[in-house]
Amino acid sequence: MSTEFAGLKAGTYTLAEVQQLGWQQTAPGGNGTYSGIVIISGTNATGYDFGNFLKGKISGYKFNDLNGNGTWDNGEPVLSGWKINLSGPLTGSAVTDANGYYEFTNLTVGTYSLAEVLQSGWQQTHAPGNVNVVSGTNSTHNDFGNFQLGKISGHKYNDINGNGTKEQNEPYLSGWKINLGGAGQASAVTDANGYYEFTGLKAGTYTLAEVLQAGWQQTAAPGNVNVVSGTNSQ
Repeated sequence: MSTEFAGLKAGTYTLAEVQQLGWQQTAPGGNGTYSGIVIISGTNATGYDFGNFLKGKISGYKFNDLNGNGTWDNGEPVLSGWKINLSGPLTGSAVTDANGYYEFTNLTVGTYSLAEVLQSGWQQTHAPGNVNVVSGTNSTHNDFGNFQLGKISGHKYNDINGNGTKEQNEPYLSGWKINLGGAGQASAVTDANGYYEFTGLKAGTYTLAEVLQAGWQQTAAPGNVNVVSGTNSQ
């Protein structure tokens, strides 16, 4: 876009622009003005150009990846209170709001990277790539997905009457080995309270099986457990 001032009388002039919100002046250098422009009869002073950069914006959301597939599926909720860090020509941090939203504004030209501060018990399933900011960039849906690792637990008891139901007077059994299979493999031994647990589980379907001890008969056993984000099956 060109602008001109015509019909000027003799004298010395200065040129300066009126800054607009969200823009950064890039030319001329120094104090951003042209000064000492001398006009005499017939002067046609040209080339006094102004350059500007529209500052950029990067935004995104944080979501609970319930099935751990790395995609924000319908029905998967947002996560608030997570810290997102920005690095590059400028640095900063933001915390996701009640809608899981974060943003960084007034960004200068350059390449930026985004990283979340991982919270205990969570696994990252999706993260955005680098963002190249040029004049007017508004980069949206730089989203992070996370899966809250699951837990499966239970008890081993002495089924005194053999009816397959844990009743009040039936004691727990310690020292029994329980095997986890399916989406992950592990083993645990029941403690003094007959208790066992498996933690840090990723998404998937798991099976549970005990190692039967000599002289004992199994009267009850759990079914398969489907672990999604935040599962605590007990």
